[in-house]
Amino acid sequence: MKTMMTMCALFAAAALAAQSRDADKYDMREPSRVATAALPTLRELAQQMPDVVGLSASEAAAATLGQPLPLFDVGLEALKGYRLGSDPRSLLQDVRTLHFPILVSGAVRSSIVVRQQGQGWLATDFGQAELAKRIGAARGTAGGDALLVRVPALNAYFVGTTSGGTLQLIPLADVDGTNYRALAPAPADAVFSALAARAQASNGLPT
Repeated sequence: MKTMMTMCALFAAAALAAQSRDADKYDMREPSRVATAALPTLRELAQQMPDVVGLSASEAAAATLGQPLPLFDVGLEALKGYRLGSDPRSLLQDVRTLHFPILVSGAVRSSIVVRQQGQGWLATDFGQAELAKRIGAARGTAGGDALLVRVPALNAYFVGTTSGGTLQLIPLADVDGTNYRALAPAPADAVFSALAARAQASNGLPT
């Protein structure tokens, strides 16, 4: 009987945790509206600074929004404490930011970043063409569950996908100090373990 009560309590806790995660997800309609409303600004920037935006004026006129990726940060101190076998998702901090790729004829050419500030969403960054292209290459055919992972202290970016219930990370570039190479998927657990060792050896890095 005691075992049954314990199991019920565990199931209840898991259900509450799942509900908490679902409640924390934001409605995509508002950030999508903000990104769409920011397209004219992107087009104006393309006329003035095409090299910065990564688009000519004619390309920007035909550009469309792609499917966004939510951005998650990994803090340096949390990374230093990570151990192989821990849950890699525990390191992911939702920074309420969405990266919208800008497509021209189906190819990623630029981006608009939308961030939640206070109670509203704002378009905060335009262009980042090289980063946008790298994200598009890493994302490939990943579905809507893909996410963007950034380790600011190590200047590392990854596209995260789930395969067989396991979080995989795809580096956008070769990861210094590790064997992980651009566009080669690897288990997040192993990647974070390697990055933790690097972070522990680099105490001078900013958080």
